[in-house]
Amino acid sequence: MIDSRVMIEFRGLFRHFGQTKAVDGVSLSVQRGTVFGFIGPNGAGKTTSMRILATLDQPTAGDAFVDGFSVVEDPDRVRRAMTAEGLSEVRFAFDFDGARVVIRD
Repeated sequence: MIDSRVMIEFRGLFRHFGQTKAVDGVSLSVQRGTVFGFIGPNGAGKTTSMRILATLDQPTAGDAFVDGFSVVEDPDRVRRAMTAEGLSEVRFAFDFDGARVVIRD
């Protein structure tokens, strides 16, 4: 059974490097308990989006959320939610080469 609580969310996410639009208006949500694949061609913004989600980069505009915590407004809470010592029961595994995210309880 899938929990209806949203664990990962991108809201109008943008990341520009000069004139290059690495991430261009991505919006999505992933519910708790969902196995999620983030796939696309080279240069589509997968790794940049995951770097923003992991608080390793800041969006140009928009926001991303982990367990309800904003990567822009509360990056420390996001980091804690992603660790074994975190406040959340959710654990994340990032594979930046394939932009894979594993969400498990």
